[in-house]
Amino acid sequence: MLERSEGACLTVTEAYQIFCKLAEQRGLAGIKRSMFKEMMADLVRERYGMGLRHDIPDQQNRHQQAWKGLKLMEVGVGLA
Repeated sequence: MLERSEGACLTVTEAYQIFCKLAEQRGLAGIKRSMFKEMMADLVRERYGMGLRHDIPDQQNRHQQAWKGLKLMEVGVGLA
């Protein structure tokens, strides 16, 4: 569900929220955010060669954790 996209940013929060919705839809147990972040960071590093950044500003100019150059694909799974 991920793809490279120049200029995009996928935050840990966004990715975790989508994961939780998918898990709920499929009747799967959730996991703690800290465990999700660790597993996701390893997966993204292995598959896309990207590290988790801690310097991506949000709308309030506070730093957040994100992968720059990565986004969720539009898959139409009714997550809105």
